[in-house]
Amino acid sequence: MQPTDFQQDYFSLFQFERSFDVDTDELTARYRRLQQRTHPDRYRGAGERERRLAVQYSALVNEAYETLGSPVRRAQYLLRLAGVDASFENTSFNDPAFLMEQMMLREQLAELKQSAAPEQDLDALAERLAGVTTAQLDAFRRHYSAGDYAAATKSVAKLQFLDKLSQDMAHMEGDILDY
Repeated sequence: MQPTDFQQDYFSLFQFERSFDVDTDELTARYRRLQQRTHPDRYRGAGERERRLAVQYSALVNEAYETLGSPVRRAQYLLRLAGVDASFENTSFNDPAFLMEQMMLREQLAELKQSAAPEQDLDALAERLAGVTTAQLDAFRRHYSAGDYAAATKSVAKLQFLDKLSQDMAHMEGDILDY
């Protein structure tokens, strides 16, 4: 490991083209190979500096893997590389139709516990959410590829809402199925 290794962007680290589309199976395979080479346990007998670098590099590899593995974080990262801040706190958009749809999806999620067929209703809601998410991923891809970073940032903000809803659905699924 060299200090210059820490200056690579996450795509370079994993030897991917800088693109929204990432083969997640290949990402995982490359992650495992990187961790095998750089895991701090391999440097137990090394000097203090080498051990410290190994810990830092392993943390970098983990952060890069988490970022590239998540479509929302990957989109934010691509925008950050383009000099755009797409963090949730700094992004706003005015799309009443999208916000209304979010409210309706959240209401459906809240009503699942009282449903006569919660598992089926959860499946239907998950399918609907997947469709909305796919549409926003496609919108981000289109806007980002066209260099329309303002529109891409709005798509990321919407994806963050959808991601949070997806997480809430996973918790609800656990409650419904008693995980």
